[in-house]
Amino acid sequence: MERVLLAAESVNADVIVETHGDNPMLDPRIIEHAIITFIENDADYLGNSKIHSYPLGMDVQVMRFDALKKSFKMTSDPLDYEHVTLHLKNNPHLFKTINLIAPHNLRRPEIHLTVDEGSDFKLISHLIEKLDSNDFFADCESIINYLDKNANLLKINKSVLRKGTA
Repeated sequence: MERVLLAAESVNADVIVETHGDNPMLDPRIIEHAIITFIENDADYLGNSKIHSYPLGMDVQVMRFDALKKSFKMTSDPLDYEHVTLHLKNNPHLFKTINLIAPHNLRRPEIHLTVDEGSDFKLISHLIEKLDSNDFFADCESIINYLDKNANLLKINKSVLRKGTA
């Protein structure tokens, strides 16, 4: 949490958008929707992973610098410091939080598009090879449609045990 705060402070950020490097298929439209929803609702925190509705790997969080700074000062739990937004998410009575739910056409939490193990890499590599066009990754809906037509691909990383993160 402190590293995120220091990075944001170094560029005078008012708002922080967090994504994860192990999510190479993240749809920029989902990020944009999250930011717009966050701003329109004057939230302190918005995330789309506490309530799993998007495919795993489409995770984005948006938070106010001031809210994260307040959270940092309020907690002493090492888990909160490690997982950056855990304290914000777990205290909606202290912070205005929004749990972004996927629209019906993107509501596929059973699909795993993150890279934790070799089988994940195999699936993602296949998707990039088949769906990448003009140097841009396919959007979430295109990925879902492709996987629906090629359901056998979901078996590639189905056996990966996912760590529970808050």
